Amino acid sequence: MLADGGRVQVRPIRASDAPALVALHGRLSEGSIYLRYFSPHSRLSPREIEHATAVDLEGREALVVLDRDQLIGVGSYERQAGSDAAEVAFEVEDAHQGRGIGTVLFEELAAAARERGIRRFFAQVLPQNRRMLQLFRDVGLSERAHFEGGVVEVELALSGGPMPALASEELSALAAPGAYPDDPSAALGVEQVQTHLSHVYLTGGRVYKFRKAVDLGFVRFTSRDERNADCLREVALNRRLAPDVYLGVAPLLRAPVRIGAVAENLVHAPGSGENAEHCVVMRRLPSGRDALTLLDRGELSGAQIERAAAFVARFHDRHELGTPAPFTAEEWRQSCVDPVQDNLRLLAAAPAGLFARDALAGLEAGTLAFAEHHAGRFERRRLAGRAVDGHGDLHLQHLWYERDDAEPIAIDCLEFSEALRRIDAAAEIAFPAMDLRYRGAAAQAERFLRVYARERDDFDLYAVVDYFASYRAAVRAKVASIAAMDAAIDPAQRARASESARRHLELAVQMLAARGTGALGLVGGIVGTGKSTAAAELADVAGVVVIASDRVRKRLAGLVPTARSGDRVDEGLYDPALGERVYAGLLERAAPVLDSGRVALLDATWSRAADRERARRFARERGARAIFIETRCAASVARERLARREAQAADPSDAGPGFHARSAARFEPPEEWPAAGLRVVQTDRHDWRAALRAIATDLRSPVD
Repeated sequence: MLADGGRVQVRPIRASDAPALVALHGRLSEGSIYLRYFSPHSRLSPREIEHATAVDLEGREALVVLDRDQLIGVGSYERQAGSDAAEVAFEVEDAHQGRGIGTVLFEELAAAARERGIRRFFAQVLPQNRRMLQLFRDVGLSERAHFEGGVVEVELALSGGPMPALASEELSALAAPGAYPDDPSAALGVEQVQTHLSHVYLTGGRVYKFRKAVDLGFVRFTSRDERNADCLREVALNRRLAPDVYLGVAPLLRAPVRIGAVAENLVHAPGSGENAEHCVVMRRLPSGRDALTLLDRGELSGAQIERAAAFVARFHDRHELGTPAPFTAEEWRQSCVDPVQDNLRLLAAAPAGLFARDALAGLEAGTLAFAEHHAGRFERRRLAGRAVDGHGDLHLQHLWYERDDAEPIAIDCLEFSEALRRIDAAAEIAFPAMDLRYRGAAAQAERFLRVYARERDDFDLYAVVDYFASYRAAVRAKVASIAAMDAAIDPAQRARASESARRHLELAVQMLAARGTGALGLVGGIVGTGKSTAAAELADVAGVVVIASDRVRKRLAGLVPTARSGDRVDEGLYDPALGERVYAGLLERAAPVLDSGRVALLDATWSRAADRERARRFARERGARAIFIETRCAASVARERLARREAQAADPSDAGPGFHARSAARFEPPEEWPAAGLRVVQTDRHDWRAALRAIATDLRSPVD
């Protein structure tokens, strides 16, 4: 009897079943064939048919399932020579999937195998074959992942797999409000959600997350000690990003089943010297306040994007891994390249028609070319200490704003895998940037990147961030393709998944497409004339990347941007020798921005014609156009602005009113600059913003 109450016949395969076996294969959908054979396989060869119907009982067994004399499923195992292990495989007609046929076949094959001294079953399964993976979980299989080949390698000890973390009656009991004596909000009801790693229970005000007893290779929770250790790890690591959301851990108590008090440490089960099974306890966040939902509602503001970028930048500052990063050059290269290429292999094996072949070929060519030709960029970032112990899965649904004016928080970091967290910071921020771009918010994606680059003085991220964004999009394409091929999912949802897979793949290709060199803008003038204000305005309207001399100066001196030096003209921070280094630093930071096809806008006084000429030559050598924007205003207005800024003491610049006269005397008018690339903005006029908008047309970044 099957799970749906229907009855079928299970018997050993016979040679005479060959025509029915061929007919079964012909009725399989393209998706089912792909999941079984990892490639299009429209017909069985004579050799395959002969092998499938030949059994020797000791080394190979095959069973068929008949429904009213029609063959609707087949399962087999084949013993490895000289081993107690056998490879197991199943094929079930699409119309009968989900009825429990695979489970019946597995149980019958396992019983036969045990009698013949076989102790283990194993199988190689595509990650998107969720039915097969769920079957193995249901029978207690210990799963292992092999990512080099892009498959999940699963293995089961036929004498029994790991015991479930929670018994079925305990799972049921936790769905009742009475299981939460210390949580009054449970009286409003308890929701139950299941993921591939966890059983999650949600009350009105809290979230309780229990680990499943699984081993997926990249995560192992087969023992209680492993599960409890990960609970503690999840709380500790996520408090880095959401300190008041992760409340602690709580034990599962029995007789009756209930959740114990929330604590910082593990506690023993009553009457036992061993720790109880624990769960992570979180404060439940308000529904609809994640960044993705806000974006979809048109409620995610530019200010919120900037706060998120600054938030992630501060987090990365606290969790740098050192300079240079603690990897060998080859280890670092592999961490940047291998996951990308593994994902490519999975995409290439997708059924025909899901992805355009030329798009797949273009992505593979672009990815391999980048890894080969730009390996030095990865190494440069390793040496510069750009590795962080980050979040690992920082997409928009993991960024939250509990109120419109609140600072963001981030949840659900990958606490179980150091390898997935200890990455290039650019690989981390590429995820939210890709998410924004995919949803039509390219300008917001660029805003996120440039604010992060400014806050961490990491303009070199532009050398690799598009590569990592392409990878993040390609992973999303792979994940969507899993849903698109899952026959158990509603057809309309599968159609949406197919569209998502194709669009993400297109974005992955687009992010690696050659864009040519960007442009270089200089915004300069006497101090107090509004250079930085004009630069910020141009960043908003033209999507340019602003690099400010005041910030570079502080960085070179080892100071935070808002530190007050008290130095006067030609002293300390404003010593001419340091000034030379500042202008060189501006161009150094601009190089990866231009090379990525974006526009770099360098905010400095640019008083000397020699410095301006050096910048113009820098742009010319890269094939980039160069524009000089001079800001002007009345001297009285400039001095008033400088006095106000000095009193506020919040700007990276230390230049007060006392700097104005010397700056005006030293400013060399830009007479050497070609007229076609020279713009002047009178910032004390009422229409100065309109003048900047006109300039924005010349500067607008092609990446937007």
